[in-house]
Amino acid sequence: MKRTMIFILTALAFSAIAVLAADFSEQPFTEKLIFSETPEIGKKWHGGLRTTDLISYEGYLNINGWATVDFMLTGIFGLKMDSNGVELSDNFKILTFKSRPLCLTVKNAPYKLAGGLKIYRSDFNMVDESDSLIATNDRSTVLFLTQGYLLNNKHYFNLFTSLSSREKSGSTYYIVPGYRYRLSDRWNMGIEYYMTNTLYLPMKIFQFLFDKDKLDFFNTDRNMFSYMFYGFQYTGEHVRIDLNLASHVTFQYFIMPMIGFGWNF
Repeated sequence: MKRTMIFILTALAFSAIAVLAADFSEQPFTEKLIFSETPEIGKKWHGGLRTTDLISYEGYLNINGWATVDFMLTGIFGLKMDSNGVELSDNFKILTFKSRPLCLTVKNAPYKLAGGLKIYRSDFNMVDESDSLIATNDRSTVLFLTQGYLLNNKHYFNLFTSLSSREKSGSTYYIVPGYRYRLSDRWNMGIEYYMTNTLYLPMKIFQFLFDKDKLDFFNTDRNMFSYMFYGFQYTGEHVRIDLNLASHVTFQYFIMPMIGFGWNF
């Protein structure tokens, strides 16, 4: 009898973990920790839209529970710089395809693994009335793997890794460990730490504005460097609100606040 009760209680505990984990996986925009991918793909035939600081727009859709398609557009288009007709465009685009996750149980807690493909494009253009043009661009195709582990329904560990083939030269890797702590049913605290050897970073206008030396970032020696995003997320039934900070290598220790709003449908 005692063994039977222990078995029943254990089964109920595991069932509760499974239910809570499923609830967590269906929160708005849970397929992104902050910006890096998690293995989650959301509800079947559901999707969402979100914006960050009114210059970044993102939408995703779950395709029949098989995969997600995600498109992010960030930047400035046709900004008038002065009375001489100089216009600036500085933006990047990312199209992402991510597979349905492989779900396992590791030490009585859910572990998920998913892979995918990203197509990346970054453009910087400055045009005047005579159509004189300053233009730089960057292109890459990225293969990635993302892993997530939920412990006690409070601690979510995420690891995003990728390798890209660049149009200009060489290859670039990203290693992004991340962590989310569930403060309550609605509030989470998150951090993601990027490590990369990329040649370029997007959004040159921010680098010029905030870099002490007013120089473009160009990692000619392919050295590994790092930056991070961290902050708080509120998730309702359909709403996600992000209150984050960005610590960026090009900003000479400048901390950038970031406010995001997302809606799931």
